[in-house]
Amino acid sequence: MNLLSQGKFTDVRSGFHGIDTEARFAAAIDAYNNLSISAINDIDNCLEA
Repeated sequence: MNLLSQGKFTDVRSGFHGIDTEARFAAAIDAYNNLSISAINDIDNCLEA
């Protein structure tokens, strides 16, 4: 945000130009939702007992 407030605009294309960012974002969300943390799994196992 500081770059925008300083007026340093550029016409150089972003590194994200031409990349399917929506698919990568969806894949990141899916990976996060399927994340397994062993300590959390242990807590779940204790709660089931």
